Amino acid sequence: MDEICDFVFKSQIAVRENLRASKKEFNKTEDDLKSLQSVGQIIGEVLRPLDNERCNSSFLLHAISSCKFILIISTATFRLSLWITCVTGML
Repeated sequence: MDEICDFVFKSQIAVRENLRASKKEFNKTEDDLKSLQSVGQIIGEVLRPLDNERCNSSFLLHAISSCKFILIISTATFRLSLWITCVTGML
């Protein structure tokens, strides 16, 4: 019975250490993102791809500032275009 208790106790300690390490890594990532935003970099997430024609790829992005962007990547000419549109809908 003592072996089982020791195993459970060691498992709980390992889980807590893993949680602390994950929280520390998360906080560092959040600080890095805040640093990028403070110097004018746009941070957001890819919502979905729009199309995939020949050498072009288009993606719909959503920025933290609540604007939506269309990102166009052309691999033939190595161009990167960003169309910025802020759309506000009212109900």
